[in-house]
Amino acid sequence: MRWLRSRRGGAIVETAVMVPVLIILMVGIVQVGALVNVKLVVSEAAREAAREYATYAGETGKGQLCPEGLARATSRAADIVSSIPYGGGFEFELSVPPKNRPDETVTVKVCYACPVFVPGIGRLVSDSPVWEGNSVVLTGRAIFNREIRDVARG
Repeated sequence: MRWLRSRRGGAIVETAVMVPVLIILMVGIVQVGALVNVKLVVSEAAREAAREYATYAGETGKGQLCPEGLARATSRAADIVSSIPYGGGFEFELSVPPKNRPDETVTVKVCYACPVFVPGIGRLVSDSPVWEGNSVVLTGRAIFNREIRDVARG
C-alpha cells in the first residue's frame, strides 16, 4: 500500500496528459489565424473585382453585362486569390440589377474553399454552413456603384 501514496512519476503522467491538449490548442490557434487571413483576402478580391467592373463597364446599358469588364473583374479576383498559399477552390459571381431598377450597382461574390486541419475551427470565421470535405467555404461580397461615363466627353 505504500506504493499508492508514492508521488514518483506524477510529473510524467501530467505531461503526457497535457502535451496533446497543448498541441491541439496551438494548431487550432494557427488554423484560426490562417482562416482569418483567407477571409480577408477573399473580401479584398471581391472588393477589387467589383471596383474593376464598376469603373471599366460604364458604357454598357442598364441590366447588361459587359464581357470585357467581366473578364477584367474575374482576372483581378483570380490574381488576388492566387496569393493564398493554401490549395483550395475558387468561385466568382458578378451580377448587375435588371433594367427596371433605378440603381447602377454591381455586386460581386467570391467564394474560396479553404482546407481545415482542426475540426470545428471553420465555424469561428465562416458565415456559411457549407463544408466541402475537409474544407470550409469562405465568402466575400462587395457592392459598388457603376460609373457612367459620357462617351461624347471622353
